[in-house]
Amino acid sequence: MEQGVKNLDNLKGILKSTKGLTDNMISQLKTYGKQLDNLRPSKILSNSADALSDGLRHADNVLSEAAQRFSLNPLKQLQPATGSIPFEGGKLTHIADNISAFAKNLDGSVDDVVEAGSKTSKDTAENIIRDGSHFDEFGNLRPNIRYQAGEFEYIYQTDDLGRLTNWDAEELHLTERTKRLPHDSKSPGKLSGDQAGHMAGDRFGGSPRKDNVVSQLRKVNLSDYKKLENQWAKALEEGKDVSVSVKLNYVGDSLRPDSFEVFYKIDGKPTFKNIPNN
Repeated sequence: MEQGVKNLDNLKGILKSTKGLTDNMISQLKTYGKQLDNLRPSKILSNSADALSDGLRHADNVLSEAAQRFSLNPLKQLQPATGSIPFEGGKLTHIADNISAFAKNLDGSVDDVVEAGSKTSKDTAENIIRDGSHFDEFGNLRPNIRYQAGEFEYIYQTDDLGRLTNWDAEELHLTERTKRLPHDSKSPGKLSGDQAGHMAGDRFGGSPRKDNVVSQLRKVNLSDYKKLENQWAKALEEGKDVSVSVKLNYVGDSLRPDSFEVFYKIDGKPTFKNIPNN
């Protein structure tokens, strides 16, 4: 009887461990589902599926072995009795097989999605105007376009009124020119007291034309915005990486920016500044 009790305790330990393993498998299934929702790279997903399948098969084997080794009859001192625990082996293995099959198809299906996304990015990149045709016959920016401008071909965008709305420099650079380029002082919507201010400054190889020049308050051009430019220039001189993205906001159909939302990174550290222009 004493031996039977010990065997029963051992069985409880095995079942408890198996339950923990099963709970862990369920937790992995939930995590795995979240990975699918996020469409992680296919290799990571398929490897996770394979690992999960192996775990399920292991749990199935442990439960089957426990069922075969023990009897719940303490009067027989829990003598070996095949199948005495009502466990139908193979269910977890069946699930594991399904997951493995899914993993084999995963590479192709997820890669198709990734490839489609890459194609969309490529198409968008191909829609960037690079030949200077972003101006119309009157010298104004064309509406709803993306274009490159300046020495380092930074990316810009216009809205349906042909207003400059975005400037993006994934990698900001300092020009090697020693002389400043003369710029177009007749910026769109210019008011008394305004100056024609560069989005990408001349020292960063910015274009001197309307594709990079907008109307700014004197204080914005010579102080608020210039302070940021000084930080960028200093960082570049120190060999740091700088990226800049500026969104220009307008009120109604005005051609003059109402504010500038400036987001930049220096060696990966992000900073955001909102600069009013009124």
